[in-house]
Amino acid sequence: DDSQISDGFVFALDMKIWAIF
Repeated sequence: DDSQISDGFVFALDMKIWAIF
């Protein structure tokens, strides 16, 4: 469902930001 995809995307983005900093 859409909310789950959105959740996973936000989570992946969070991890990318963490990896950068």
